[in-house]
Amino acid sequence: MAAADDAALVYKYTSDRNAAFGETDLGFFYRCLQKDIHACLRDRQGESRCKTAAQGLQSPASATASRHAQCRMQSGRNGIGTRMAEQKVIDGTRRWHPVAIGALMLAHIVCAVLASNASSDTNRDIFFAQQIASGSLFALTGPAINGVLHLGPLWYYLLAPVFLILPNAAAISGFICAVGALQYPLAYRLARRYASAREGILFVFALALPSFMDVQLGWLTHTVAIVPSLMLGVFAAAHYRERPSAARALWVGLALTFMLCAHPTLALLGGLLALWGGAKTPTWAARFGHALIVLVPIVLSLLPMLFDQWRHGFADASTAAVYIDSDWSVPSLAKAVVLIGAVLENGPKYVSRFWLELSPSAMRPLIAVYALIVSAAVAGLIVRVLRDKTRRGLIGLLVALALAQAMFVCVVRGIQPPWMVFALWSILAALIALGLEWICGTGRTARALVAASLAVTSIWSVAVWVHFASAPQKLVDIKPSSGKRGSYDVRDYEKAKQEIPMPRLPYRQYLSIAKPLCAPVNLYGHYAHFVDITYAVGAMQRCGGGG
Repeated sequence: MAAADDAALVYKYTSDRNAAFGETDLGFFYRCLQKDIHACLRDRQGESRCKTAAQGLQSPASATASRHAQCRMQSGRNGIGTRMAEQKVIDGTRRWHPVAIGALMLAHIVCAVLASNASSDTNRDIFFAQQIASGSLFALTGPAINGVLHLGPLWYYLLAPVFLILPNAAAISGFICAVGALQYPLAYRLARRYASAREGILFVFALALPSFMDVQLGWLTHTVAIVPSLMLGVFAAAHYRERPSAARALWVGLALTFMLCAHPTLALLGGLLALWGGAKTPTWAARFGHALIVLVPIVLSLLPMLFDQWRHGFADASTAAVYIDSDWSVPSLAKAVVLIGAVLENGPKYVSRFWLELSPSAMRPLIAVYALIVSAAVAGLIVRVLRDKTRRGLIGLLVALALAQAMFVCVVRGIQPPWMVFALWSILAALIALGLEWICGTGRTARALVAASLAVTSIWSVAVWVHFASAPQKLVDIKPSSGKRGSYDVRDYEKAKQEIPMPRLPYRQYLSIAKPLCAPVNLYGHYAHFVDITYAVGAMQRCGGGG
C-alpha cells in the first residue's frame, strides 16, 4: 500500500474517533504515525472513502513516507507496549458492555419462560411445533398475516427442534424470546463495527427504551424476529459489499429469507439491502449469477406454501386482491411523520398506562426522563449534521429510511398495531444512539446524565417484561380505536382502560393441566375455553394424539 494511502487510512481512523479522543484530526494523525501504523489501521473501512477524506494531506503523507516504512518494518518494544496499553484502556471501557447486554437478554428470556399465554398466535406456534416434533403433522404454510396471506412454514420448523428436545410450551416461549433478544448483541456488534463501542452500547439501550417493542412478551410469535433479522440482513449486505462472491451472496439470501420469515413489513428494507449489496458486484454477469444464488434459499423457503396454495387454487391471491383494493392507500409523507411522532410519544405512555397501570402522577417523572433522552438525542443529531462530516451522511440516510419505512407501512395497512412499527423503531433507535453519542462526547457530566437516564428507562422496560411474567388473570387491553376493526392503533389509543377476562395460564403449565384429558371427560367454563384456544396441544402431547 502506498504511503499516501496509509496516511489516508490513518486520517479516516482519527476522523471517526475524534470525539472519543478529544483531539484534533491532525494531532492524533501524527501521534499515530509516531507509534505504530498498524494500530491505527486495525479497523479501517474502505480505502476509497479514506482517500477522499485525506485529500489535502498528501504533503504530510509524502513527508512521512519513510516513517511509514519504518513502522511496518519494526514491531519493537515501544510499539508493542503502546498498542497493549491502548488496547487495555479500550477493553476496560468495554468490559461492562457484554454484562449489560447479557442482563437485558436474560431478563427478556426469563420473563418469557415465566409468562402466560396472551395471544392466539403463540398458541398456534406451539401447536405446530408440537405437531412437527411428534411427526403428526408437517405444516406446508406458515403464519397468516392479517388473515390475508400466509408466510412460508420456516418459522414452525425453527421451533419444532426446540419442542423435540424440551417438550414444554415454556421452552418455545423462551426460544421465541431468545430470538427477539438477539437484537441487543447484533445491534452492539453492528454499531461497534461501523462506528464505535460507545455508539454500540447506546444503540442497545435505545432499543431497550420503553416503547411498543415491550409488548412482544404478550405476542410471542414470528414478529419478534423483525429487528434481529433486519440487522442480520445489514450485516450480510455489508459483508457482501466488502468482497462480492457467491458464498457471500448465499449469506445475503439466507438473511433475506429470515427477514421474509419474520414479517412482510421488512419487504421494503430487504429490497433496499439487496440493491445496496448488489451495487458493488463488479460485472453484470456476476450480478445475474449472484442474484440467482440469493433467490435460492428464498424460493426454497416459500415452495411448500406455494405448493399448498396451488392445491387450493391460490386462495391468498383473491383475499390479497380484496385487501389491496380496500385497505391500501397512496404514499403520504404527512402520514409517515405522524406515525413516527406517535411511535416516539405514545409507546412509553402505552406500556406505562395499560400494562404497568401506573397513575398519571407516577408516570410524569418517567415520561420526563424519556423526553429528556429523546430531546438530547435530537439536539445531538442536529449538531452532528452541522459539524461531523463523518456521520452526516449516515444520519441523513437513517432519516430517509425512517420516513420511507413509515410511508410503506402506512400504505400497506390502515391500522398500525405495534408489530407494524418494530422495524421503524430500530431505525429510530439508531438515530437516538447517534445523537446521544455526541452528548456523551461533550464531557463526563453529560455521560453520567445519559447513563443515569438510560438506567432508569431500562429498568422501566424490564418492569413491563416482569409484568408479563406475573400471569395476571385479566388481560389489560385498550378500547378499540376508530378503525375498521376492533384493533388498536399506535397513533390513536384510548385513555380509558378496558379489562377483558380470559383464562391465562403460564406456558410451563400447558402440558400438566392436560393430564385429566387422556380419559373421556366433560369440560366446562374456563378449562374448556383454555383447551380450545390452545388447540388441545397439552392433551395431544401427553396422550399421544395427533392433529
